[in-house]
Amino acid sequence: MESIIEIILELVLEGSIEASKSSKIPKPVRYLITAMIVLLFIVFIGFIFWVGVIVLNDNIPAGIFLILMGVVMTLLGVIKFIKT
Repeated sequence: MESIIEIILELVLEGSIEASKSSKIPKPVRYLITAMIVLLFIVFIGFIFWVGVIVLNDNIPAGIFLILMGVVMTLLGVIKFIKT
């Protein structure tokens, strides 16, 4: 079951990323797909920050690690978005 969900999500995400780059798809649809992908990654990275802040109360090194991981993912995501 886990493999099926992973395959479906991978197909949807990869298909959306490729569709956002395709010139055959109208611009408004590409912009909508791009906005949805960016929103998904913002939610994921925000969740990492949120978990980092919660863990920070109990375990300071783990919380700092999660927050730094969120910062690194944010920077790499911005660089990748600008490149694309």
